[in-house]
Amino acid sequence: MWRTSVIARSLVLLGFLSAASSLPAQPTSPPTPGLGPAAPAAPAADGAPAAPGAVPVTEEKDKLKTQADEAYRKQDYTKAIEILDQILKETPNDHVALYLRASAKVELGADEGKAELIRNGITDSINAVKAEGKSRPDYYLPYFYGMSQLSALENTLEHARSARGVADGMLKQPLQGPERSQILYQRALLSLQMKEPVPAKADLEESVKLVADNMAAWMALADVTARQDGVDKGLEVFRQAIEKHPSDAMLLNNRGMFLQSQGRDSEAVADFTRAYEIDPKFTVALANRGLSLLNQSQFEAAEADLTKAMEGGQLDRGILSLRSAVRMNLNRLDDAIRDSEAGVKLEPENPLAHADLGFAQFAAKDYAGALKSLDEAQRLGKELPFLLPWRYAAAKAAGAPIPADADAAIKKGKEQRNWFESLTAYQAGQITEADLKQLIDAAPEPYRDPQKCEANCFIGLKAVAAGNREAAKRAFQQSLTSKATSLSAYRVARAMVSGL
Repeated sequence: MWRTSVIARSLVLLGFLSAASSLPAQPTSPPTPGLGPAAPAAPAADGAPAAPGAVPVTEEKDKLKTQADEAYRKQDYTKAIEILDQILKETPNDHVALYLRASAKVELGADEGKAELIRNGITDSINAVKAEGKSRPDYYLPYFYGMSQLSALENTLEHARSARGVADGMLKQPLQGPERSQILYQRALLSLQMKEPVPAKADLEESVKLVADNMAAWMALADVTARQDGVDKGLEVFRQAIEKHPSDAMLLNNRGMFLQSQGRDSEAVADFTRAYEIDPKFTVALANRGLSLLNQSQFEAAEADLTKAMEGGQLDRGILSLRSAVRMNLNRLDDAIRDSEAGVKLEPENPLAHADLGFAQFAAKDYAGALKSLDEAQRLGKELPFLLPWRYAAAKAAGAPIPADADAAIKKGKEQRNWFESLTAYQAGQITEADLKQLIDAAPEPYRDPQKCEANCFIGLKAVAAGNREAAKRAFQQSLTSKATSLSAYRVARAMVSGL
C-alpha cells in the first residue's frame, strides 16, 4: 500500500546527490548537445520560466538543498518545497533547486490528486532544463512522471502522448547506461497510461538489462508481466530481481504489496518482515505488514506494527486510517476517533479523512457527528458513492433531514439503482433482503464477499432500529464472516455486535 517516491528512487539510481554535496553529480559521459528538446511542451501553468545563467554556490544554499533532499526522501514534500522556495526566491535560476522542487511538487500533487500542483512541478522541471542549459537527462524525470500522473488524473491520453514524444526524441540520442535505463522506464510508464502494455514491457525489459539495479523498472516489469501473462509470471520477475538483489528492502516490500493485492497475506507478511529486518529504518514495510495483519484479523499485532511505523517517522494519514480501522475492530472507539481526527488535521481537504472520522463516529453512535463528517467527505469528494447509504443511516438515526441525493436514489426504479443506492433503498423499505441477495448473486465474484458484508451490516442496523436485537446480532455476525476486514461495514458491524 505504501510506496517510496518514484522519482526519489530514480535519483538514487542516477547518483544525483552524494552524501557530501547537494550539487548534481556529473554524468558518466557529457550530455550530447541538443539532447531531446531543450524545453518540452508543458500543460498550461502559472509561473514564469527561470532565466538561464550561472548560480553562485554558497555553503548556506548547499545546506538548504541537503535539508530539502532529506525531507523529500522522507516523503515530506511540503517541507521540501518550503525550503526550496527560499533558495529560488533569491536565485530563481538555480537548476538543482528547480529540479528538486519539481520532483517534490509532482509527488505531492500525485499523492493529493492536485492537477495544478503537478503542472507547477512540470514547469519547474522544464525551467531546470533551461537553466542548466545542457539538457541533462535526469532533469526530465519529474516532467515525464508529472505528465504520466496528469494523464491519469485528468483521464486524457494527450499528456502521456506528448511526453512520450519527448522521450522518443531523447532515446534517439546516444544515451548510455543509467540515463538510457531511466528514460526507458519513464517512457514505459507513459505507454501504460496510454494502455499500451506491449511497448511498455519491451522498454522495461531493456531498462533492467541496461541497469540491473533499476529497482523501479523491475517492479513495474513484474506488474505489467502479471497483467499480461498472469500472476505466476509476474512473481517470477520478482524472484529474478530478488535473486540479483536479495538485500533490497524496497524490492521485498513491493513483492509483499503485490502478494497482498492477490490476497496472499501470509506470504506478504514474510516479505515485509524480511524487508524490515534488512533495514529497520524502512518503516513503510511495517505499515504494509500492519495492513496484511489487519486483513488476517490479527488486530493487536496490526496495531503494534502501525504504531511502531508512526513512531519511526512514517506519520501518514493512510496509516492513521488503518490504525483507526484496527482500533474499531478492537472496539476501542475513542482511540479510533482520535486517530481519525488526527488524519483530518493532517489532510483537512482529503475527503477520505473525513469519511474515516464519520465511520468511527457512527460506530460510537454519535450519529449527528457522523452525518456532519460524512457530508463533508461528500462535499470534498463528489464521486464517493459508497457514502450514500451511511449518510442516510446517520441522518435517520440522528433525526435529521434525509440527504437530497439519498431521497433521489430511493425514488429511482429498482433497475436504475447502483449497489449503494440499493442499500439506501433497502433502509427506506423500498426493497427487501431477498432483493439484496439477488443483486449480490448477480454481481461478479470479486464483489460478492464485500457486498454480503455491507448488506448484512445494514440489515443489522435496520433490525437495531426496529428493536429486534436477536435479528441484529445474527446479521452483524454474518457480516463478520467476510474477509473484507478493512471495510467500513465490517468495522461498524464488529462495534455494533459487541454492544448487543
